Amino acid sequence: MLSFPFARPEPGIVTRVADGLLWLRLALPFTLDHINVYLIEDDDGWIVYDTGIGDEETKQVWEGIVRDHLGDKPLKRVIVSHYHPDHIGLAGWFNRRFDIPVAATLGEFLTAQVACFDTTAETFANVQAFYRAAGLDLDGDQMTIEYTSGYRKRLTPLPLRYSRLIDGMQLTIDGDDWEVITGGGHSIELAMLYCRARDLFLVADQVIAKISPNISIFAGNPEEDALGLYLASLAALRARVPDSVLVMPAHNLPFYGLHERTRSLEQHHDIRLNALLDHCRDAPRSAVDCFPKMFSRPITNYHDRRFAAGEVIAHVNYLYLRGRLTRETGTDGVERYRTVS
Repeated sequence: MLSFPFARPEPGIVTRVADGLLWLRLALPFTLDHINVYLIEDDDGWIVYDTGIGDEETKQVWEGIVRDHLGDKPLKRVIVSHYHPDHIGLAGWFNRRFDIPVAATLGEFLTAQVACFDTTAETFANVQAFYRAAGLDLDGDQMTIEYTSGYRKRLTPLPLRYSRLIDGMQLTIDGDDWEVITGGGHSIELAMLYCRARDLFLVADQVIAKISPNISIFAGNPEEDALGLYLASLAALRARVPDSVLVMPAHNLPFYGLHERTRSLEQHHDIRLNALLDHCRDAPRSAVDCFPKMFSRPITNYHDRRFAAGEVIAHVNYLYLRGRLTRETGTDGVERYRTVS
């Protein structure tokens, strides 16, 4: 059974979770209304792990944290777990405002760059074709607006240089080694930090206590096996990280019970995969046709339908690549899947 040693804080409040480790909850303007970010104390300064989105309100919270909670030690580095805007949104601002370097994996840093600048007409056509194949007919004008500004407006301009994080790399912080562990599925090459000596594990979105991280496929890599990568990451975490760690995720509360939670996430996806196999047994189904079997509530708004399609495709890709589903493209351009008998 998972255990939660800390109560839910209000946004903007700093919580000390261990010696030299601070937890800050920041507000988000989404259905998931918060993100947890962390500060690790080094001998000569503080290291920030994830930043929140790039808006003025979040900048002002950070100004207060630096002024009131870090003593006489400056910020010295930003570590970004992955490219999603609630994690990397203020990386460029930190770099310029405090003159400190930004560290990330190659996959995440380059993906952020592409997401900011790949706004050509050819990109929009590819994205629209991708969702049309899923059975989702998106309004072209609205899609153009989202892809030209939806991501970039939540980021401050990225720095022109960064420090690369690599799986297995050891970062020495205040005399302790923190191992970089990367994982796929939710993002390209998400960077987690594990301190064996202190039994602490910063996991960002890879393992969350109460919700399942979004595992989606996007137009730029439509055949990706994102769910396969994610499930492999969960198994690898159990092999590399002991169950005794305090898990510090980007959403919900820090918790104990890493191995139990990774297994429950595997079970969650197994249930969804079996539901899709049952649904596609009697007739070929598009990704949109599978919404009722994947989600417990109606998916109605534009943004949610787009992400729901990506999540369904991650699951049908997993089954298709393992020979459990066949795929056919109709005269309407929609891809439909049928369970292999």
